[in-house]
Amino acid sequence: MQFGFQKDAYFGVVFDIHDFTYNKDSGLRFIKESLIKMISKFDKNTKVYVAGNEVLPRTHGESIAQINSFVISDNANTNRMMRDALHGASINEDMQKYILIFTNKFHSKFSYHYKNICRMNESKEVNAKIYIFEF
Repeated sequence: MQFGFQKDAYFGVVFDIHDFTYNKDSGLRFIKESLIKMISKFDKNTKVYVAGNEVLPRTHGESIAQINSFVISDNANTNRMMRDALHGASINEDMQKYILIFTNKFHSKFSYHYKNICRMNESKEVNAKIYIFEF
């Protein structure tokens, strides 16, 4: 499934999040399960990189494994994770590119992280669409 696009897709996923409760369950688990459901319907050439992993996924299965194995880290560097996701998008040239940022830590004092990644996306001509989901 090419999800209505002419090209395969690359998704860079950034979890800038503390776990939260959603319907008396883990909010992170809900997000991960929803992503896995969505990604499993995509074409096998679609890749999802979860920022914080050391390697970009080579297969569709590795993409799903990265989502499933994500755990929250207290010492995660949000700026670094966003840069890694953008770097992954930049090397996947002939694909539709998306950066999905899931956060419940957004604070106006740190909005420069988000502005910086948008500027880098434009200046390096990565042409990724960036979506921020705040909980």
